[in-house]
Amino acid sequence: MTPALPSSSAPPPPPTSAPRDHLPWCGAARSAYGASLRQDLPRRLPESSNPDALTSTYCGFNYLKDRDPLEDEVVATVMDADEYGEVAVALAVLRDATLESAERRLALCTPRLLATLRHVLLIPRHASARVDATAALVNLSLEPANKVRIVRAGAVPALVEVLRSGSSAPKACEHATGELFGLALNKENRAAIGVLGAVPSLLDLLTSPAHHPRVRRDAGMAIYHLSLAAVNQSKVARFLGASKALLSVVSSAAEPTPIHRLALMVICNVGGFSEGRASLMDAGAIAAVSGILLSSHDVAELEEWCVAAIYTLSRDSLQFRGLARAAGADKALCRVAEKGTPGGIRREMARKTLCAMRGDLDEEADLTGRSLECGDGDDCSGSIVSDGFTSFRFNYLKVQDVEHLIGVLQVEVELHLLVEDLVSSVSAEAFEKLYSG
Repeated sequence: MTPALPSSSAPPPPPTSAPRDHLPWCGAARSAYGASLRQDLPRRLPESSNPDALTSTYCGFNYLKDRDPLEDEVVATVMDADEYGEVAVALAVLRDATLESAERRLALCTPRLLATLRHVLLIPRHASARVDATAALVNLSLEPANKVRIVRAGAVPALVEVLRSGSSAPKACEHATGELFGLALNKENRAAIGVLGAVPSLLDLLTSPAHHPRVRRDAGMAIYHLSLAAVNQSKVARFLGASKALLSVVSSAAEPTPIHRLALMVICNVGGFSEGRASLMDAGAIAAVSGILLSSHDVAELEEWCVAAIYTLSRDSLQFRGLARAAGADKALCRVAEKGTPGGIRREMARKTLCAMRGDLDEEADLTGRSLECGDGDDCSGSIVSDGFTSFRFNYLKVQDVEHLIGVLQVEVELHLLVEDLVSSVSAEAFEKLYSG
């Protein structure tokens, strides 16, 4: 028989029987705890002449009237439960609730609940509940307005701990990687995620064949978006062995094409500043990428990113020329420049890189764009598309025909927007489709 509901003034009685499937006593205790907390909450908040004006700074709804009662139940269970199974049940209920609607996901994404989820991910005794806790975070982050809140609530270090911990279930690691990918889609989060230590763990997942392909793919997409920020480009370049590990993935015939492509995308971003270019070329990036272009294996799928990677590395022309000639990059680039669509981004990058290799226009312009775009020691952040066509612009400035110059710049902007929008839309749609359950 279910015991009577305890009063809000007295502590709940201890359980008197073995663990039960539906935990009726726990449900009654949690309800009593939530009721007492709701009665006491107005006294804990600052006094106001208009209590209804106390609204949440996160969602815009009235916290006293409209907050989700499940928040109290989950927090009380995680903090006060004597049995680990009770925490697992509460997190499973929360996971299901985050699938119901956008309104409920916004209501549940509060600092208090996020702190509770962080507690579950960090405490080893709650390892059995990590799968549902990470899945709940993924579901909450489906709402764009929640992405920044989750990072500001300190969830990133907890997710990194899940990836590092040997006690985490494979499914928990999969959800944690997908969550970092989803959070990295927001530009405001990228620098913070890198500072909070996610880059090394994601690099390990991407470059290690031992991990599940889906985990590696999500890790690669997360690093790609994180490396769009200059601070994270530096972190990848300075991480011990990162350049060699990325090139090992690029050069391995056993790796699937999507993983090859993700590694090349990261290389293009990391090569966007001088320290990254030096690290990649010291690790043999030009020979590795040229080898892909010269081979017949998966060239069609990887050709564009290979050309983009070589073009990025060509901006450091003093070291680039000798290495590119030794690797036979000129032969591969000539083939791309000849067969490419006139005016296409791939053909233009191949042609500019060939000019840099041969020194045809050294006296007329700095094709690397280094002296014009950045000062010595400065970082040139951004993707290969924006950096590449920015350097094209300075060569076109010597054109006397103003109308022709305007036409060139319009094509440049259109290509830039097309590629950037394509990458962003595919990433967002892929994340929502993969993690909407």
